[in-house]
Amino acid sequence: MGMTWAILTVLGLGPNVEDPAALVERLGAARYQERQKAAQDLLELGKSALPALIAAKDRRDAEVQNMVHGLIDAIEKRLLVEPTMVAIEARDRPLIEVVRDLAARSEMSVQLFPENFPAFAERKVTLDTGGPVPFWTAMSKLCQSASLQYQALNDSGMGGHVGSGLRLLQGQSELGPTSDQGPFRCVLASIHHHRDRALTGRPMSFGPFPKGVGPRPIVAGQSMNEQFYVQMQISTEPRLLLAMVGPPKLVEAVDDLGQSLLFDTPNGATDTRYAGYSGMVWSTNSSMTQVQINMRYPAQTGKLIKRLRGKADVTVTALRPGPITLQIAESAGRPVRCSDLSVQVHEPKQDRDGTPSLEFSLKPLDPANENAPGQPPMPTPFIGPESYRHRLEIVDAQGRPMTWYAQSAQSGPDGTRMTVRFNLNPNDPRANLKPAEVRLYDIHRAQTEVAFDFQDIPMPLP
Repeated sequence: MGMTWAILTVLGLGPNVEDPAALVERLGAARYQERQKAAQDLLELGKSALPALIAAKDRRDAEVQNMVHGLIDAIEKRLLVEPTMVAIEARDRPLIEVVRDLAARSEMSVQLFPENFPAFAERKVTLDTGGPVPFWTAMSKLCQSASLQYQALNDSGMGGHVGSGLRLLQGQSELGPTSDQGPFRCVLASIHHHRDRALTGRPMSFGPFPKGVGPRPIVAGQSMNEQFYVQMQISTEPRLLLAMVGPPKLVEAVDDLGQSLLFDTPNGATDTRYAGYSGMVWSTNSSMTQVQINMRYPAQTGKLIKRLRGKADVTVTALRPGPITLQIAESAGRPVRCSDLSVQVHEPKQDRDGTPSLEFSLKPLDPANENAPGQPPMPTPFIGPESYRHRLEIVDAQGRPMTWYAQSAQSGPDGTRMTVRFNLNPNDPRANLKPAEVRLYDIHRAQTEVAFDFQDIPMPLP
């Protein structure tokens, strides 16, 4: 009992909280109230209850098994949208050691870039966060203390690393207005005001328009087009991948003269555009997305946007630890499944120029549909490269990730068949190495609402 009490105290649970393993046993109690109380206690324990719940996933009792799986799913979803708490305590420590320690404590990919930059090897850091703080708070303090700036490590079509990451670069840059919530950081990148006069006539102008505002005729020399908007970047901790669920909504936008900057539309709906170019990303393969939020320019120009407040619905995805590992030489032609995906690796090939390539067959799985007797099979959807890039890691015989890209992908009745090639530099001594192992990661995701709140934003000049 003494050892159990010590473990619970270290976990921050206190001496009065029951051992998670004992609570799992009570999920099979005869009394309904006792089972529900045990489930609620496990849910409140959160992360510390996961080892005991995972160990009980294969219980023979179907009811207990269902409760265990439901609790794991609920706890994992809640953890996805909570901030990762990290502490930095360094006194004249080498920067390289501090960054490695931060990456290890947060269990995220955080790295100096370029790693061999001479100034990084010589730089020392003195920083004390005063205990655990949210990841983004720790990152801001580190960048300020060590004259660094961070950059989301988002690939654009290349595989090689799984998930996302954060690069720390030389030179401190000033962030725009920032609003943090949980694992999310919202930053206002810019504010724009454009006025254009049409010199040629067209019958109509076409959207997108705010709700309730339709297309208007354009008369040469008379019609004015005015745009007033902010560019906002939403980032999440590099352990997560981010996707928007519809456009953000402004709840309040008012200037220092008390004028509302909201369009007169139901429910605060705004004409919001997703950026998809110039490094602005909207996909589940990124830890960052940037959006344009339109507002109404006021009749009288003030000096500040006194307050800009709203919310954005997002989905976050994380990789589960412990990937399924396929040795290419032994597994070629044999399908392997995880929770929602079946993957089959075919015989490796070599192109005419000597570059190795691999073929995969991927088929999405719907366990609920599979288990429903008498239900017709659902049509197989197309799985594009965006859906699997961060779940497939291909390594060489030494276990080093190999950079790859999807050369082709075709969808058919049995799923999607894709061919990947490897981005090998002929001057690289590893150029002759071949893929030896494929690691398939399972995922879990959660949908949540990100609130943002900015104050005293300078208005653009009239």
